[in-house]
Amino acid sequence: MEIFFRGRSLHLVDRACNLCGSRKNSLIGRKKGVLTSYDFAIASCAECGFVFVNPGLDDASLIALYDQDYYRGEGFDSCATYLSQNNEVQEHPCYRSDSTAKRLATVLSELGIGGKDLLDVGCGLGGFVKQCNKLGFHACGIETSSFAVQKCREQGLEVVEGQLSGVAFDGRKFDVITLIEVIEHVTNPTNVIQQAASLLKSGGVVHVQTGNVDHAFSYLRRIDRLLKHSTGGKRPLGSLTELMNPIAWDYFSLEGHVSYFSPRTLAFLYKKCRLDPIEVPAVKSNARFPRSLIPQKQMPLGRKPF
Repeated sequence: MEIFFRGRSLHLVDRACNLCGSRKNSLIGRKKGVLTSYDFAIASCAECGFVFVNPGLDDASLIALYDQDYYRGEGFDSCATYLSQNNEVQEHPCYRSDSTAKRLATVLSELGIGGKDLLDVGCGLGGFVKQCNKLGFHACGIETSSFAVQKCREQGLEVVEGQLSGVAFDGRKFDVITLIEVIEHVTNPTNVIQQAASLLKSGGVVHVQTGNVDHAFSYLRRIDRLLKHSTGGKRPLGSLTELMNPIAWDYFSLEGHVSYFSPRTLAFLYKKCRLDPIEVPAVKSNARFPRSLIPQKQMPLGRKPF
């Protein structure tokens, strides 16, 4: 099936669950895309609980979205204003690279991981790579957007253009591989994490930062149960989950965000890829609604066995 955006043809494909392969899923809801107004379906796997867009854009259509307009906040994510009007690279307003890098460095220190070779997958315009280098890491990046790669190289950053599965890195191995707000953009997260695991040194870790889909659903369900209890089971205005549908969360940007994880499903993915899930202590969240309303449970790290 095809849909169209600014004269481009975007292809939709039907998928099984990428985590467990099941074709059994339930419809969570439908939401129109930001760019195309197509009515996308959000599904939850009946076997493992993985949440994904189905049908969703294929890989080629997804990659094509990350052009200059996207990095100005004119794509499917209005918060992705990485560029000023003069095309100067600036800090992301919602996910500051400096604080993210410092937090990662603290966690690695607590885990006793002293290695400094770091690969940032989907590095965008290189803000996180730059901040990690300032903290003493030997950081490089990989990015599919040729526009973003050009901007990284203009800043003197070591960045490879391509997908993780297509780059050998000349036998180089890493202590840390990061995916900062990346895995939700990926149609085949299993393949990406498997590739990342193959590039890790023994004892190295994969660090994924992504929206916690359980926050959107669990918070609203708690309110729904509370309202039902306080009114004796009667809700004259209808179900609160209908009035405040979790898919109203702005993270459900359905052209580009196609895979949604919770700590549980990410741990499931790590185990599938032969990585040991490691819980990270919760931190105070400065994120947007609804994640900021209850304590933020961090996504686990995946550690390669020694």
